[in-house]
Amino acid sequence: AMRALGWSEETIDNVLSIIAGLLHLGETTFLVKQSDSGNDAAGIQDMESLQKTASLLGVDADKMEFALTQRVVVARGEEIKTELTVDRAADARDALAKTIYGALFLWVVDQVNKSVSWKDDKEVRSSVGVLDIFGFECFKINSFEQLCINFTNEALQQQFNKFIFKLEQEEYEAEKIEWAFISFPDNQDCL
Repeated sequence: AMRALGWSEETIDNVLSIIAGLLHLGETTFLVKQSDSGNDAAGIQDMESLQKTASLLGVDADKMEFALTQRVVVARGEEIKTELTVDRAADARDALAKTIYGALFLWVVDQVNKSVSWKDDKEVRSSVGVLDIFGFECFKINSFEQLCINFTNEALQQQFNKFIFKLEQEEYEAEKIEWAFISFPDNQDCL
């Protein structure tokens, strides 16, 4: 699909490398170590794995370790470094992965839009339409972002059902065309 969009082999390799790096990043685990102040702090469980992750993402492994295990606050021009606990380090890892994934997703959408765009409606090359027909997913915890995504999906599904099923079947009835009624789930109550 990436080749069909006209992406170079280097671009494809870079995208796949970032995706592989994100998968490795998600597998990064932490151990409890003693900080200089004697408190529990997070350390990287497997430095070799972190180095592979950093390499795939194209970043320095030491800087990635620092970003995952420490927090820097600048107050009145002074830097205050705090070592993170294992739980906070896991949160930092997840936030970093989500940020990188979000940026990659937006970049891919932009590239797809550039590939299928046109200056004049008469010169339409192709278009892409996406519809999630599966409705609400069941997660242990749903974020607000997931709620918005699910609501949008349900609204799109209802729009699809209305135009493809309801209106077409009403038109068939009005024109007295013989046909077999197609039953479909109506998600209006869900919305």
